[in-house]
Amino acid sequence: MKQAYLKRTYNNPLEKKEIKNIKGKKILVLPRWYPNQLDIQLGIFIQRQLVLMREQHDFYVVYAQAIEDLPSKFQHKSNETLGFPEHVVYFRSAKGPFRKITNFYRYKKAQEMGLKFCPKNIDACHIHVPYRSALPALKLNRKKGIPFAITEHWSGHINGAFSRKNSFDKWLYKRIVQKASVISTVSQKLKDAFQYNTGKTSVVIPNYIEQGQKNGVIHNDAKIKLLSIGDIHDATKNFSGLLKAYRAALTEMNNMHLTIVGDGPDRDEIHHLAKLLNFPPNTIHFTGRLEHQIVLETIQDCDFYICNSNFETFGMTVAEALFAGKPVISTTCGGPEEFVNTNNGILIEISENSTNLKEAIIKMSGVYKSFKKEDLINPIADRFGKETVKKAWSAFYDKLLINTKHSN
Repeated sequence: MKQAYLKRTYNNPLEKKEIKNIKGKKILVLPRWYPNQLDIQLGIFIQRQLVLMREQHDFYVVYAQAIEDLPSKFQHKSNETLGFPEHVVYFRSAKGPFRKITNFYRYKKAQEMGLKFCPKNIDACHIHVPYRSALPALKLNRKKGIPFAITEHWSGHINGAFSRKNSFDKWLYKRIVQKASVISTVSQKLKDAFQYNTGKTSVVIPNYIEQGQKNGVIHNDAKIKLLSIGDIHDATKNFSGLLKAYRAALTEMNNMHLTIVGDGPDRDEIHHLAKLLNFPPNTIHFTGRLEHQIVLETIQDCDFYICNSNFETFGMTVAEALFAGKPVISTTCGGPEEFVNTNNGILIEISENSTNLKEAIIKMSGVYKSFKKEDLINPIADRFGKETVKKAWSAFYDKLLINTKHSN
């Protein structure tokens, strides 16, 4: 199969000679989350990071995803439209008392099927969210000495899920972490929690934040447009609390409209709660999942953004909203409090009742126009923009690759 890649350019011959041993390496990317036919937004930040760095290295993505009632036991889908090959292998999710063991072996087999379409002379591996995704990297490291990096995005280090794992899972996770050449996490809070749980330090590299374009839609109503985006998993994102707070706020001011973008395992429960709360007409809308660019356009069209999460390792949509010049309301849930402050929004404590969020919504509805767009955009551009994040990833990959077998 002929591969199509972007041509690399260098400013002068000396520069080319100087970096030729580090640039253009073959990196096998093994993510635990990645956009797929079940969820087009899952791990989108991983995919966007590869797009950002595709001019520097040759990436090969192998991702395995379980699907219930898949017609065949395995199904391989490949794509190269982003400038690097993505190999997504679906496998039929097993049922019955031995489903966990069966699914583990099917996951492993799916990865192996994807690897057949990748070069044999891989220089390094990059694991996103171990440990199951790390299996091929461990094998390559043991047999050929190929180094691997880890990037951790998982909120389980913050919310206690890691501590609740069984002893074997924790042992295996730590063993993989110990063998990694370099490790990154997406926020300082995740870095601290990761180090507490594993004893290993990491470098903080935030997600790459993009800015969408105005979609040109003209709204004839005078409603204040609120927006929230996320996987509808209520224990993490707390959309139920958002609905209750918003419904209470509507009793005091009725010129608002809330859009919720996303889907997930608790969709039916959240939709049912919305019906029970009896929202007035034209005050709430669920879009389901949207393509990445449409999400960015939707952010451009809101007046302010709300994150009511219980846990966030970074808070990508919060940063995207600020980069679009939109003030935000966010809980102190992990990542967002590292960049949300009184200059760009309202921070609230996580609470079992919805009173503080209701009050924040009412307050923001009165002051959102007073925020200056450049004061919201510029700090985010400096901290999470293309050049800043690209420089950090370049240093990360240089450290991973400097001692590879093919570096000379």
